[in-house]
Amino acid sequence: MSTTIQTFDIPKKEDVSVHSKKYFDYFKERLGTMPNLFAVFAYSDYALESYFHLHSRKHHLNRQEIEVISLIVATIFECAYCQERNKMAARLNDFSEEQIHEITHGSASFHPQLNALTRLVYRIAANRGNVENYLLSDFFAVGYTTAHLVDVLLSIGENTIANMVCNTMNVPPDGL
Repeated sequence: MSTTIQTFDIPKKEDVSVHSKKYFDYFKERLGTMPNLFAVFAYSDYALESYFHLHSRKHHLNRQEIEVISLIVATIFECAYCQERNKMAARLNDFSEEQIHEITHGSASFHPQLNALTRLVYRIAANRGNVENYLLSDFFAVGYTTAHLVDVLLSIGENTIANMVCNTMNVPPDGL
């Protein structure tokens, strides 16, 4: 059994299909750089576009709720790339270091609605979709709807894809 870790180069714009090049321009214009995760998706002619549409879809969740989901999934997957990016995004969306720490440990006592979301998402992600009814009841009791639940599940799925790609392909932090 080999202990050597397979590495993959991060593709550059000139290395990808014509179909994916527009996303390199899009991210360069908006962020100043192409995130490594998105670049790796460009190995496949259509994966980057598919993931981008999933990532940028309309939903019923606010930015803080999306960041809660992202933080939890990255924690469950122990994905260094995703943990780093999602902690940075959480800070930009007004979470303190203490709140981020609490979320990554499965609760959010500082906010009742986010606490119900955090507890539910942590259990769903950790147990492959199996969840106790009381967590669903708590989620609905604080004002979430079935539409929110479906959007939460899609967001967990989207984050799961990102974490699996980063872990499997050893995606390095951006800027390296």
